[in-house]
Amino acid sequence: MTWTAWKGRCFAPSPLGEIKNPEGEDPPVTLFPGRAKGPIKGGNLSLLCSTIGTPYEIDTRGCIFFVEEIGEPPYKIDRMLTHLRMAGKFEQAAAIVFGRWKKCTDEKHPEARVDHLLAEIAKAEQKPCISNVMIGHDKYNITIPLGCSGLVKNGRLYITEPGVL
Repeated sequence: MTWTAWKGRCFAPSPLGEIKNPEGEDPPVTLFPGRAKGPIKGGNLSLLCSTIGTPYEIDTRGCIFFVEEIGEPPYKIDRMLTHLRMAGKFEQAAAIVFGRWKKCTDEKHPEARVDHLLAEIAKAEQKPCISNVMIGHDKYNITIPLGCSGLVKNGRLYITEPGVL
């Protein structure tokens, strides 16, 4: 993402609206249908887990909680997602948005797939949940202004307020 694109997203005087994956990329996947709104919070899975129990632990109550990761094998992702789940982070959120899981495979165990782990969380939490949103570390990296109000509806993510007021 260029400086101009980032600045345009973070400092736009109007809401960004629907967050769409770039043309030619797979669209977001609905893991559990529904509608929820709240402030957008989240980040990298490894970093989110490392803050649990510290003053910097994320508060997910009523938020649209997004999580992404890069370069971790599925067994580590499973452990970290379980850590967040046991800490109540998914339960407290109004909706869950999963990014792309770049380079998160295991050549020795190709049957271990991250999309199966995400589907398990969506089924267990029974709240709006989408995956494959282009947030995180990928060729296309959509900037999400943290703390802005958002909406998950019909398998889509919307930013409903400007990045600055």
